[in-house]
Amino acid sequence: MSRTHRGRSTSEARHGGGGFGAQRQMDKRGSNPNRPFFDKVLKSGRVHQMLAREGEVKKFFEAMHNFTDKTDLLFCLDDRNKSEGHAALQKAFATAFASTDDYLLTSSVRFLGLLGGNEMSRGTMVECVKDIYSKIFHTPGLLRALASALRANRISDLSAVAWFLLSACKSDEDAREDTLVHDIAKLVHDAASSSADGGAAQLMTQLMTLLFPSTQPAAPGETATLESLDDARAVQAPAGGRHDNDFCDYRRIGIVPTPEEMNCEKPAFLPLGSTQGSVALTLDRQFRLLREDMLATCKEQMKMSIQDQRSIFGKPRIIQIDTVPRVCFRISVDVPPGLKKKFLSLSGKDKKNFFEDGLGKRVLARDSLVMFVSKQHRVVAVGKISNREAANMMFPIREKTHDKGDGDQGNKHKPYTDKQDKKSEGRIVGWRLEIGVSFFGAAITAMIQETAQYGTAEIPGADMLIQSSVSYFAYEPILRSLQDMTTIPLLEELVNGVSVPLSGVQHAGMTLDDLDVKTRADVRGDQSQVEALALALRQRVAVVQGPPGTGKTFIGRVIVEAVLTAAEVRGSSESPPRVLVLTYTNHALDSFLEELVDAGLDLKNIVRIGSSKKISDRLKERCIHEMRKGGKFDSLQKRRWAMLKNAQSEAERKIMRMQDLLNNSTWGATDKTWQTVSDFLCSGGGEEREAFDQLRVSSDLLGGGGDRMKTVGKKGKALGQSALWCAWYTGKERPKWDKTGAAGEKGGIWALSAAERKALAGEWRSEMLQPLVHDLAKCMRDHERASEQIEALRNEELVPIIKGAKVVACTTTAAAKYGRILRDSDISVVVIEEAAEILEAHVLTALSGNVKHLVQIGDHKQLRPKLENYKLRVESGGGVDFDKSIFERLATEMGMDGKEFPTSCLAVQHRMRPEISTLVRSTIYPELRDGEGTMNRDHVKGLLGDVLFIHHEVPEQGEEDETGMGPTRSKINVHEVEMAVETVKYLLKQGYRASQMVVLTPYLGQLVELRRGLSDANFSAEVGDQDQTDLKNFLRGEVAAEQAL
Repeated sequence: MSRTHRGRSTSEARHGGGGFGAQRQMDKRGSNPNRPFFDKVLKSGRVHQMLAREGEVKKFFEAMHNFTDKTDLLFCLDDRNKSEGHAALQKAFATAFASTDDYLLTSSVRFLGLLGGNEMSRGTMVECVKDIYSKIFHTPGLLRALASALRANRISDLSAVAWFLLSACKSDEDAREDTLVHDIAKLVHDAASSSADGGAAQLMTQLMTLLFPSTQPAAPGETATLESLDDARAVQAPAGGRHDNDFCDYRRIGIVPTPEEMNCEKPAFLPLGSTQGSVALTLDRQFRLLREDMLATCKEQMKMSIQDQRSIFGKPRIIQIDTVPRVCFRISVDVPPGLKKKFLSLSGKDKKNFFEDGLGKRVLARDSLVMFVSKQHRVVAVGKISNREAANMMFPIREKTHDKGDGDQGNKHKPYTDKQDKKSEGRIVGWRLEIGVSFFGAAITAMIQETAQYGTAEIPGADMLIQSSVSYFAYEPILRSLQDMTTIPLLEELVNGVSVPLSGVQHAGMTLDDLDVKTRADVRGDQSQVEALALALRQRVAVVQGPPGTGKTFIGRVIVEAVLTAAEVRGSSESPPRVLVLTYTNHALDSFLEELVDAGLDLKNIVRIGSSKKISDRLKERCIHEMRKGGKFDSLQKRRWAMLKNAQSEAERKIMRMQDLLNNSTWGATDKTWQTVSDFLCSGGGEEREAFDQLRVSSDLLGGGGDRMKTVGKKGKALGQSALWCAWYTGKERPKWDKTGAAGEKGGIWALSAAERKALAGEWRSEMLQPLVHDLAKCMRDHERASEQIEALRNEELVPIIKGAKVVACTTTAAAKYGRILRDSDISVVVIEEAAEILEAHVLTALSGNVKHLVQIGDHKQLRPKLENYKLRVESGGGVDFDKSIFERLATEMGMDGKEFPTSCLAVQHRMRPEISTLVRSTIYPELRDGEGTMNRDHVKGLLGDVLFIHHEVPEQGEEDETGMGPTRSKINVHEVEMAVETVKYLLKQGYRASQMVVLTPYLGQLVELRRGLSDANFSAEVGDQDQTDLKNFLRGEVAAEQAL
């Protein structure tokens, strides 16, 4: 055993990293005789010599095809495994496509197909394959050779080529714009159209969606005659060109806005009109409008913060680059006066827990967007908070450290405590807090570049930091998924509005008679429920509408039961399909699951995805994050873990080293700086060389002349090599002793003012540090990529847990966040509750290609999906109509076949007494009937009627935020609280019990006041379970709790 691990570290031997392991030994002895040659190529350091001839390239391809474990092959080819796998692949493909040997060409195309297999399309293997495809794609001369081979009909496996092109173009925007790629795509498309390769044709349809998106449809009225200049100005310009983040291809748009975009006053491009029949336009529209809902809200909030002087943190400073838990810039800011006042008013435990579990929890919360803004109210940088520690959220700046950079000396400050405040450590002159902020794309380089150029911890131009309360975490996974999509599952229904019969699943065509006796009895009493069940089991996409109280959750539960029992009913030995239940809110999701459990579904057959603190106590044990504890990696995952951790550690080491180099590169009037400057100027062009000549002290003055005499300056001190540099850098005139020019001569760089000299020196320093800046930015991106892949690898252990369940449940936001593991979990049936309240983008990104049956249950005549931006709503009349759900669209619009989409509407309500149901029947639901259980109820005692409306004209107030950071979104009305309390008192006197009364309010702020008012009146008010959670979150500042994962 000791020989097996020779040359490997103990850690690598234990985890399987750093070598090709036991699989290599088996391949050498068994089915892969070329494996030793393959290993030698990757480890030799002589790839081009060892693959110089076609015969050697054939052996290399044969070795790869004969791997018994294909994931082991990917591991071997990964450059982070200290191999030259990528270089070997480029050499092998260059040779194969340049060769006239058809066997060699076929071997290379076969390898492209191997990378697209199911085994390679799961978990973290996806990233490995993406890297390999990218390297092959960028092999010099490959694309032209591929085009030639296609024209000569030398390639038979068109699907492999189509998959290769699709994979490369999805992750490379330059590839999507390459005209040669467009030519190749047309060649493959034409060849696939005339062949029997249906898979290639379908893949090319997806590729064409990427490469040739259709032009945006005209908005209503845009093709009409313009009657006025106002009409002309109302016509929006097409996508692209407004700012540096506005592109025709929506996949190129960064999700986090850029400063230029935040400062742009031109209206964003909003796709209007129908996208029916076009996958490309549908994806484009959903991405742009969802992102605009986030972006416009960020802009509006920034304006409001500046106007009200709230949520503003002054003097942002960069402290250092951190790598734990994720790579980010640690930034220090001043504490706003309102927040400081609130914090200092607390005592003891409340002060300690304020930022972690108290009212200050939402202050600079993790995953929030932050804008760095100038005094002129221009955004100079945008980032996301990626690290936030309660201990760093409030600390004093004392007089003795105030002159040393406002106390921003790494972690030398102490977290605030009352005891510390009483110590004689100097007078407190300010308060600061620290957070970790991540920047994206070119912004990383720009942030390093700016600080490197000026040699300061300041963020140039940034005088304040403003927090956005937009729930970025709720947008980002949906937007990311939309950018990754090239097709839409169930597109006939979801894009074209055309109904397709359900097939390919065991429960297709089941009827009520196939269900258990109790369920049959419950459903038979309501014919509309019978019809809804039948529709849901015969259509691939079913739309079931249910007015209030008609049993939407009940019929959803019955549909799930039918799916899970179909195999048993029909005598099949196959396992039932796995069902994914989706809702928009955690509360609705838990209610649906609890009804399933009450109906007899074993709790052990449910897996609930999401944060355990957002899940009801009854279901908490089935939270996937609770179930994953103690999970273990298999041998391959251990090897990948070790490789990724090594890559992460190597990037971290380089970041720390380069950060030290930048920190120690400050320039001044010193010999050390002049040595650095002189080396830089000497290596430059004409202008830099001229500057060097003007700053160089001649050797004669230093005693290098024939007389060996040294020139001395003031006080008889001998001149040093940096004398001219020190004088120039500090803004002094050219010394008279400098004989390189006439005494007192002013010209060249000596004619510059002190400020101009500092600016020029800054440019030199920036140019000199440019390679270091780019290397540091690359290492930060490498570290983040390794961190993302480590997180994805951790999530792989969730797949077996999901596959062990019959019902998987999550919110639509969680479905997008965990999209990869859901795709790997073979889910074929999706049931969506509250479907009419869910944005189309959320539905589309929650569906994988495995889905064969989608059931949507909801009511489009009640609430539409929630949007922050009013102009995107149907009610605005602007024509964007982004809050029109798929549910509503299918229920109200004609399909491409000119027919209405078949839907079912539940017609009998079992909740409201007729006096109440009459209100909605006469206005919204004319066909709604009252169930027998709603009839003949007693009238309410002591009132003139069973339904009363009371009018008053006392306005509501905004609930003031108790953190001192600004008003919350909630509302209160004290007058209504008083009326509610008096009404409760009156009804109690009529003989009703407190347990028979419910007081409802739409606002959490009003709920706080109602509870307080009832308590003051000596009533014990019991708050519902979900309201207790929401109320607790509200008091902690989590206003958007319903949208949380």
